[in-house]
Amino acid sequence: MALSRNIPQAVASLKLASGNVLNLPALNCMQDLGIVGLGRIGSTVAKMAQAFGMVILGYDPYLSAEVAQKNGIKLVDLNEIYKTQIIYGAYPKTDETTGMISDAQMH
Repeated sequence: MALSRNIPQAVASLKLASGNVLNLPALNCMQDLGIVGLGRIGSTVAKMAQAFGMVILGYDPYLSAEVAQKNGIKLVDLNEIYKTQIIYGAYPKTDETTGMISDAQMH
């Protein structure tokens, strides 16, 4: 959550600033969160992030579009998730999910 609000960058700008100057651009928040796996944990993370004003993009092959829409989540494919600023994975490790999120997809 701190990353979504750029809090570490804001703290760093305060420590580096001379006098009473605050680097306000450092306080701009990240808007998108990609969540892979929208079961109990992923859905809870989505609700918390929405409270911070974040847009939730989700991928879960078992979640219906109706349930996602009801919860304010936009279902997208994995390629869209890879483009988000922050990705949260809440899925079991299986042969099918191993390597789903890796350095190869992030570049």
